[in-house]
Amino acid sequence: EPVARPGRAAMEGGLIALSITAALALVGAVILAIHYDRARRTALNAADRSREWNTIVEQGNDALLVIDIRDGRVLGTNARACELLGRDREAMLAANIFDLCPKELLARCAERIAEVWEKKGWLFADVPLLDARGEAIDVECSARVNAFSGRPAIFLYVRDARERKRMLARIAAQSTELQRRNRDMLDSIQCAQRIQKAMVPDTTAWGAAPPDHFVLFQPRDIVSGDFHWFARRDGLLLAAAADC
Repeated sequence: EPVARPGRAAMEGGLIALSITAALALVGAVILAIHYDRARRTALNAADRSREWNTIVEQGNDALLVIDIRDGRVLGTNARACELLGRDREAMLAANIFDLCPKELLARCAERIAEVWEKKGWLFADVPLLDARGEAIDVECSARVNAFSGRPAIFLYVRDARERKRMLARIAAQSTELQRRNRDMLDSIQCAQRIQKAMVPDTTAWGAAPPDHFVLFQPRDIVSGDFHWFARRDGLLLAAAADC
């Protein structure tokens, strides 16, 4: 009995379907390769940015604390912060920002954190930080809000303000001393002024002679370097203007 064979049209249809399937598979493979390459490049770029960021953070002059806005945990830090507070990185990352503030200033610290979050950035210098020995360190803080590991965080840039405050204290002490010396000198000059006024004669004693006269005596400073003098002797009026 003869065997039925597929017609030519059926065979051509099968080949077309097979070609389409192969083409779709090839397109899918190309798309998958493109997505893979993009993902790989994205990961490499992210890794490069992460390395660059870590380099910038670690080599910065300011200490850096990354604070979780939700609970105040320290999410990140740099070597300068560890050096400033005398704590290793593990201890820093296990701490809370409120562990690093004096207990009597916790309310103020919370206020500053809230202000930073509300204004998306803030500067303050009225909350010192505690080192590993519990000693308060005067600092100046510049803070801004940013994302860190997919969560909102506060980037707190901290600068040691102790030397600046010591310098300001020395300047204030020197200014106070200069003001005291200036006051003493002014007192002495004003005393000399009183003596000079007592020595300069009163022109009303000149009387009627000479009929037309005046005295122009206007010291540039408190005490004049010039002075005038007169006296009557044997019916004569003796007058002098002297430069001393």
